[in-house]
Amino acid sequence: MEGLEGLSECVKNVHKHQKGDKEMKVVAITGEREVEVREVKKPVLGKNQVMMKVNGCALCTWEQRMYSGVIKYITPPFVGGHEVAGEIAEIGENVDPKAYPIGKKIVANLIKKPCGKCYFCRHGMENLCKMADDIDDGYEIPGTAGLGEYIKLNLDQVYFMPDDMPTEKAVFAEPLGCVIQSVNQTTINLGDNVVVIGGGIMGQLHVMCAKARGAYVIRPGHAVNSSPFRQMSDLFSVHIFSPAAISSCSRKFYAQEKAPVVVYSCYSQIYPQHVDNSVHNGG
Repeated sequence: MEGLEGLSECVKNVHKHQKGDKEMKVVAITGEREVEVREVKKPVLGKNQVMMKVNGCALCTWEQRMYSGVIKYITPPFVGGHEVAGEIAEIGENVDPKAYPIGKKIVANLIKKPCGKCYFCRHGMENLCKMADDIDDGYEIPGTAGLGEYIKLNLDQVYFMPDDMPTEKAVFAEPLGCVIQSVNQTTINLGDNVVVIGGGIMGQLHVMCAKARGAYVIRPGHAVNSSPFRQMSDLFSVHIFSPAAISSCSRKFYAQEKAPVVVYSCYSQIYPQHVDNSVHNGG
């Protein structure tokens, strides 16, 4: 991923440092295209919390935009990382050791720690909680904390993973969860046309989930003959056309001019003009 070389290198080196039981290493974004491995205090567990030892953390485009300076509303230093996988290293007071055994593989919800009291939390929309950013996590350097060696978690942030699942796959739990939530907001049914705009990880996961719902998927892309697009086409039976040809593609294969569902999953100025042209009435 362009612009993340320095950040990636720091992540690789963070576990090579020696530290005491009360200290740990984190990767902190300290400025535009500036990143450091810093030594900080290890978080202290409270009641009904567990300590996660981070075994892997994927880098999202959100961290890329933080590192490259596109995101301006967060003041560095900042410890990013939210696509994490690891294991339970410690348990706090009132935590059942049988229910949360040491060494159990887990993933965690780090994006929002909702208040549980506001309108949005009480209506199942915790991701919109207005109080979440005001909650003090007790970390020496603020952030989502995934780019560190340990994270303290409330029990409702913890999700168990199969013991035989590799860390490299487990870190996809968070982005896949986002895509499943996205797809569940749609009305994708068996035989529907779905246009997925964006060929990154999130776009590819949308393709997989839409296909699992029994949809026909059209994937617009300028470099339609490039290897990644051809691999996507062969693997998922996706029809790939140039953005301007979405309607003709839909008519040719599915006897519909437009699609009931269009997923826009890219950080680009190229495709927005094609979104409205791809959705049929009521879509």
